[in-house]
Amino acid sequence: ALKCAMKRKKNRDRTKRLRQEIDVLEDLNHRCIIGLRGWFEDDEQIYLVLQYISGRDLSKFFKKQLPSRKTTVEIILQV
Repeated sequence: ALKCAMKRKKNRDRTKRLRQEIDVLEDLNHRCIIGLRGWFEDDEQIYLVLQYISGRDLSKFFKKQLPSRKTTVEIILQV
């Protein structure tokens, strides 16, 4: 999967934080976190190449129902 993030000339801090996140994701390997396979950038955007997981869409899951507090804690503890 490919995710694109716009660089904002007015907000260099956002771009710096995104690069810091990329540094963390490059070293992170956990079954509950989508893996970063690579990244590249041009003058306007940063592109993240992410692990593709077929049939899973967290936004659809949350639209159907919000998880209980217990489920939320269980998900967070896995990370």
